[in-house]
Amino acid sequence: MPLCRAELRRAPESFAARSVAAIYTQTILKPERIGDFSHEHFQAVPLPSLREPFPITPNYATVGTRRPRIDASAFALGTARYATDMAVPGMLYCRLLYAQQAPARITRIDAEVARRLPGVEAVVTAADAPAMPATGMSIAARDIFARDEVRTVADVIAAVAAVDDETARRAVELIEVAYEELPGAHTLDAACEPSAPLVHPGKAGYAGAEWLKRHRVAEPGNVATHFRLRKGDVAAARARAHVVVEGRFQTQRMEHFSMEPHAAVVNYDPAAQRVTLWASTGKPFRTIIQMGELLRLPMNRISAVYVPTGGAIRQALERGGQPAVPPPTAREV
Repeated sequence: MPLCRAELRRAPESFAARSVAAIYTQTILKPERIGDFSHEHFQAVPLPSLREPFPITPNYATVGTRRPRIDASAFALGTARYATDMAVPGMLYCRLLYAQQAPARITRIDAEVARRLPGVEAVVTAADAPAMPATGMSIAARDIFARDEVRTVADVIAAVAAVDDETARRAVELIEVAYEELPGAHTLDAACEPSAPLVHPGKAGYAGAEWLKRHRVAEPGNVATHFRLRKGDVAAARARAHVVVEGRFQTQRMEHFSMEPHAAVVNYDPAAQRVTLWASTGKPFRTIIQMGELLRLPMNRISAVYVPTGGAIRQALERGGQPAVPPPTAREV
């Protein structure tokens, strides 16, 4: 809608402007007629004057007023269907094994006992998905499955697909992983020291967003990006102040919490090489792009079906590699 208004202001007398105005008016007043326009409809709808606000008439009575959300009752009554409520026929349940310690080198992964557990259809590790590239919303710095080393306890070691969730959970517990502890820098100050162990030695070769390129730090070290924000005259403000207080303040790590867990339902059609995804994400198109890059599929082979999210505050903006785990797991099945 804002684009329509901007177009009208630039060319209020053109036929194109009148056409946009007609669609704008009809969309508000008679949405059931969308798609049934003709040249006569455009001619018949008067163009409101853009030098004055839209007239306050019964036709525009709802514009600028508070209206109830159309999905409010579903949330209030608990009938909204989230990703965790979705199911498809013959669906398998996927559970992930995360690293138990970090930083560390993976010396052995033994999943044979888990594979033999009745009801387990597949156990997938980095060895089973060697072609999947790294992922990341701004910098592609994270592998779907940890390869050789783990940098954080959030790294995924293996994925299990089973006939039910309980079996998948049990299989994850049966996977044995041996680690070799590596030196790490566990505070911000320690990580910024020149002699600190490098978390990402190959950071210079990571793919990343175009807008971030000018902020990336090419020099070796653990600093990935450097943003400089300057606003106002700090020296003048200090000179005018009656009191200047300086200090270094530290608090515990905090993470926002949403009612819905991270979840995704993926339907993979091997014959058509098509993926349909239901995920708790606020960015379905970004998810499609990420999935296409990870699975090396064109975007027209991936469908993301929107489902409600039980809270976001950024954690639902990017799904990372979680929705990308089931398709290679399904291929193994």
